[in-house]
Amino acid sequence: MTYLIIDPQSYIREDLYKTYRTITAAKISLRAKQKKAKKAYDNFVAKHGTDGDWFNQTDVRVEVVNRSIVITEDEFEKKEPTVIRKCLRTGNTYAERLNTPPCLSRASETHWDS
Repeated sequence: MTYLIIDPQSYIREDLYKTYRTITAAKISLRAKQKKAKKAYDNFVAKHGTDGDWFNQTDVRVEVVNRSIVITEDEFEKKEPTVIRKCLRTGNTYAERLNTPPCLSRASETHWDS
């Protein structure tokens, strides 16, 4: 069985290409990602402070990683939503899975460049 780390709110995979053989390995990786995001946030706050009008993604990253969960790949594939996108070449709309890599999506320029 294969496991993934996802954000249950947006259903986007934490790492598009990374899978785990055991649930323990996935949970260890998730905990490491949580610690890394928290450390990056703490470093940002120490350097710039919390008062600022600039755009800061470190706090958003901490929130996303903290709410992420581990699920099986089979469960993910059953529940993954589809999105409507527009093909760059023809202009027609089509449906594809939310987490389709850009190189495989007809809506991406990288698909047509290769």
